[in-house]
Amino acid sequence: MKRIYYLFIFIIVLVGCSSYRIGFDKTLKIGTASFSGAYYPTGGALSKLINDHSSEDFSKVISTGGSADNINRLLKGKIHIALAQADRHYEAYYGMGEWKGKKPAKKLRSLFSLYPQTINLIAARVSGIKTIKDLKGRRVNLGNPGSGGRANAKDVLKAARVKLSEISSHDYTISIASKKFLEGKLDAFFYTIGHPSLVISEASNVQGGASVIPITDVDTFLIKYPYYQSTLVPMKRYPSMLNSKERVDSIGIQTTLLTTEDVPEGIIYKVVKIIFENMEEFKSQHAVLRDLDPKEMLQGLTAPLHPGAERYFRESGLLNEFDPVKRIFGN
Repeated sequence: MKRIYYLFIFIIVLVGCSSYRIGFDKTLKIGTASFSGAYYPTGGALSKLINDHSSEDFSKVISTGGSADNINRLLKGKIHIALAQADRHYEAYYGMGEWKGKKPAKKLRSLFSLYPQTINLIAARVSGIKTIKDLKGRRVNLGNPGSGGRANAKDVLKAARVKLSEISSHDYTISIASKKFLEGKLDAFFYTIGHPSLVISEASNVQGGASVIPITDVDTFLIKYPYYQSTLVPMKRYPSMLNSKERVDSIGIQTTLLTTEDVPEGIIYKVVKIIFENMEEFKSQHAVLRDLDPKEMLQGLTAPLHPGAERYFRESGLLNEFDPVKRIFGN
């Protein structure tokens, strides 16, 4: 009888280990976005650092449709870690926005925040667009379905009281939108990204030149949606743009690294430990990472910390008595 009992226990353990192996396919999949944005190289920097400081290649980067697509893939178990805008996983966590009417995604968990992203509106000079109101009747790219940028563009239009029906809206990926803008087939496009951005730099090559359009008069919007914050576009990064001011007003959100409660604590602990203990190496991988400050990388999170991340932050002292995650989520 005892032999049967121990055999039963052995089978349970074996199945459990097999499920773990199969679930990850020996590879941690990191969801990013299209090749032309900052998410893909940021994910590449994460993957490279993880692999360089592991005994074997442990992770790989997956190109996706962006924040919302990443969250949906996470929830289905198709990827294990993803870059996502704070506003998008706030909405998913509470069943809002694109996830309205669906079960709130309470299994989402945060690792840490990365860099702020600005909602940028780029317009050709010949279009005559100088404010958001001027978008009425114009050909404007909002972003591809499933991207956080598209949701941001719609939020900005709503805040400015510009109806979608009042513009000729398009849903191209940023690479296609950039091409069509340079060909004169778009008057303007929205693009949520950290600075500097090659796409924004290249937009100045459109016939007649281009400008970054200010996003202003959205104070009530910032109060209603706390994950947004006032920010500025540093025009010194884009000397070919026609803007006369050194900085242009806009709004933005944090880029965060996200996972789910299904990913084992040990895996996430390992990932976070590698990144934070090799921070200078990580920061050198891409321009948008250069200003990262470990002390600020627990700010702007809109889903609770994963236990593996929390374990590392408590051990390292980064998660002190002022715990922003506990203050927001109460756990």
